[in-house]
Amino acid sequence: ADAFIKALRYDPENGVIYNNLGLALFKLGRHEQAFESFKKAGGEATANNNIGWLYMAEGQYSKALDAFGKAIEKKPSYYITAQENKKNALSAIEGR
Repeated sequence: ADAFIKALRYDPENGVIYNNLGLALFKLGRHEQAFESFKKAGGEATANNNIGWLYMAEGQYSKALDAFGKAIEKKPSYYITAQENKKNALSAIEGR
């Protein structure tokens, strides 16, 4: 995470760096900071979808579903991507 923070000093508008920082922060358990980093990379809907995807990868399906729902709520045009992820989370819950 520190390396990405340093990189942002040189390129503070770089969405790829913010996404990578968000991933690193999430893996460190700093979920709210990860959300803020994802938000800077692509907005609130994208941040919610990214957080949802990461929760789903960890098997935290109810948190993932909540995040995907927020992505859809924040940006209805994001519906297809978030809805597909939501469907995958529900399938994982049912397949347990």
